[in-house]
Amino acid sequence: MRTLPGLGRTPRLGRLRSPGRLRSLGGLRRSGGSGRPGRPAGLGRLLGRGLPGLGRSLRAQLSVGGVGAVVVTAVVVTTVGGWQVSTLAADAGQDVADLVRHDLEGTVDRSVALVDTQAMTVEERLATEVRVAQAILEASGPLSFGEPVEWAAASQLDGSQTTVELPALLLGGEPLGRNTAPDVASPVVDEVAAMLGSEATIFQRMNREGDMLRVATTVEDGQGRRAIGTYIPSQVAGGGANSVVAAALAGRTYYGIAPVLGEPYASAYVPLVVDEQVVGMMFVGTPQSEIDGPVRKAIAKSVVADSGYVTVVADDGSWVVPPPGGTDGLGNVAARLVTAGSQSVHSVELGVDLPDGPATVLAQRYKPWGWTVAAWVPDAELHAAEKELAAGARRLVWTQLGVGVLVALVVAAGVVWTSGRIVRRVQRLTGALRRVAGRDLSVDVRGEGADEIGVMGNALGEAIRAMRAALHQMRRGAEAARRTAERLSSSSGELEEAAGHTSASAQQAAASAGVVSDEVQAVTAAMTEMRTTIEAVARDVGDASEQAAQAVGVTTEAAEVAVRLRESSSQIASVLKVVTQIAAQTNLLALNATIEAARAGEAGKGFAVVAGEVKDLAQQTTTAIGEIGPVLEAVSRDATDVGRAIERLAEQIAAVDERQSSIAAVVEEQATTTSDVERNLLVAAGTSSEIAQSAALVARSAEQSQSGALEVRGAVDELTEVSEALHGEVEGFLLGVEAVLPRSEAAPESDSEAEAEPAEAEPAEVEDAGAAGPAVVHADDAAADDHALSHGTGGDGEDLRTDDATAELDAAADGAEDLLGAGGDGGPEPEAAEQADGAGAGPGTSQRDAQREAAQDAGHGAERDARDDGAEQGEDRDRPEA
Repeated sequence: MRTLPGLGRTPRLGRLRSPGRLRSLGGLRRSGGSGRPGRPAGLGRLLGRGLPGLGRSLRAQLSVGGVGAVVVTAVVVTTVGGWQVSTLAADAGQDVADLVRHDLEGTVDRSVALVDTQAMTVEERLATEVRVAQAILEASGPLSFGEPVEWAAASQLDGSQTTVELPALLLGGEPLGRNTAPDVASPVVDEVAAMLGSEATIFQRMNREGDMLRVATTVEDGQGRRAIGTYIPSQVAGGGANSVVAAALAGRTYYGIAPVLGEPYASAYVPLVVDEQVVGMMFVGTPQSEIDGPVRKAIAKSVVADSGYVTVVADDGSWVVPPPGGTDGLGNVAARLVTAGSQSVHSVELGVDLPDGPATVLAQRYKPWGWTVAAWVPDAELHAAEKELAAGARRLVWTQLGVGVLVALVVAAGVVWTSGRIVRRVQRLTGALRRVAGRDLSVDVRGEGADEIGVMGNALGEAIRAMRAALHQMRRGAEAARRTAERLSSSSGELEEAAGHTSASAQQAAASAGVVSDEVQAVTAAMTEMRTTIEAVARDVGDASEQAAQAVGVTTEAAEVAVRLRESSSQIASVLKVVTQIAAQTNLLALNATIEAARAGEAGKGFAVVAGEVKDLAQQTTTAIGEIGPVLEAVSRDATDVGRAIERLAEQIAAVDERQSSIAAVVEEQATTTSDVERNLLVAAGTSSEIAQSAALVARSAEQSQSGALEVRGAVDELTEVSEALHGEVEGFLLGVEAVLPRSEAAPESDSEAEAEPAEAEPAEVEDAGAAGPAVVHADDAAADDHALSHGTGGDGEDLRTDDATAELDAAADGAEDLLGAGGDGGPEPEAAEQADGAGAGPGTSQRDAQREAAQDAGHGAERDARDDGAEQGEDRDRPEA
């Protein structure tokens, strides 16, 4: 695009929608003006939806975001830590409880092992005593039996008595006697008791069942007498076999705890055999209370955990080792322990309600002594560690929560302080932007720090400095536009007058050319009609010639068909001859077949009928062939005659075709001649029309030139208004750079100074980002507003309206320059226009070239100044055209 003389390219900050309607440069969007409010972005947008007041405060958004993050982190850490501590405490408590249970089980096992050790020791002692007793018994002589003796026997289980007569038991031939007085010596038993210190008894078998009667003993009854006359029944009260009697009857020595007159004894029972018959047994034993004292004391001293203990219950429910606090309030606990111990060979756990609270008991039965060993531990102690760990975990969670709250408060204070510092810096930038929106460009903005806000401040300062330079250049451009409008006003009058003369001359030439064109067109129409008639004759002759040629072809094809018909008739005659011969042969064969059938008699009757039918068919075939033969001969003769007639017809058609060809050649020559004449007339008519059109075009061009001159005058007036309005808008800005750009430099006083002074270089061209609505400067959109100001757009991409004024100035300048270059003083002659454009002639050419060169030099100087000031505009620059 060419520029107006002396104007250069003004900064394009917007577009006017139509000439004469300059929009105010106040279209720079103010942050406080009406329009679409800035939308909060990111977290601010999300918070702004739920809390409308929060979306308008950057400090609130930063504070809420930072504090929220810290609080969420503290809650998550505390929750996870509390859960982990609680889980760890529960696991540790369970481990401690398991350890206590393991200790409980170990105590029971150790107590049972202690009893078992004592039992083994007692059994070894009893085995030794048994050997000594047997030696004393053998030394007393052999066993034998004397006269029968009657006994009043009493059962040691229930005291029931029965009378029985037994032969007297003799040792070495001497009776044992029925001694009940302890101070009277009894053989063998007293010797054993005196030597071993244990009790001894000799039993005699009472019956086949095996009941054993005491006939000599050192055991005394409740009355201080020897307990002879009592017996051990072979069956216990429940009906089962007595283990002592059963072992003796089986010939085995029994070791174990057995009741003797209601008191348990560590016993050994040895069978007495005579003639391979068990006739009795001998007992050696010691009261259990005398041998298990150390064991009971050791068990009573056993401690489980801190307050647990060990007890022992006999099979009859009596307490061998009672609880330390006594048995009051235990009720049937002893029976439960015996029952539980007898149900399993391993330890059995059960819960017991004690007066002091529930307890856990682990019971195990020691069968040889009939004891149930039980280890006790209160549930409060069993779960004490678990409860203490849970309480410690709760204290730790609360401690973590307190520390988390404290840390959250400290961090929140830091976040609030930091957000306040950031917001104050943003507010200072917002204040500067509001002053710029109020047309005050004297503000000087410097970045605070090297972070993003500091960079944004530096960018805003550079944008303001660039706007100062652009407005200064707009002032100079307005002055140059005013001077150019004055020069265009004088030239437009001369152009209008020359266009009027040219229009009148062109109208006369157009009228003359129109008359010539009408006459030529009439002659052309007559020649066209003649040519059309000749062409129709030529087409008719051509059609007749083509039909003749087609007739020749048809006759040729008919002749060929007649020949083929004659040949086909000959072939059919040949075939009929062959068929005649076949019929004769068939007739002969049928005659032979008839003869053979006659010879065959009855067997050949059917064959004779068939042969007759075949003979009839052969005769019919011969008759038919005789009828067809004459017809074929007639067809052959007719086909020959048709062929000759077609040949004569073809010769006549060929002669007619030759004459028509001669006529067609003559008609074609006439059509060619007529076409040439018509073509020449058409050329003449076209030339006349072109002359008339050219004259009319010249007239219209002259009228358009005249109209253009009027439009130029109107454009000059509008250009003057635009320059004045632009100058007024520029004066409305407070630039604050008068010391740098003095008034004399900003607006030269004379046209000569303006022509001699280099024009300012055009600044970076502002791209049209498209109108997206009015912008509002918002704290969240500071960077976007900075970008918009540095590119000459509003906050949301709205063009600054001064770009419209510049576009209209460029359009008006181009139109005026085209009219001046094409019109001039010489009229509409093409040669003159070409000479003026090619040689650069004309009154304003050299002046415009000088102004353009000056504008180019000044543009380069302005670019260097902008780089020295550190202004980074960020948009494409339009270079001035040479």
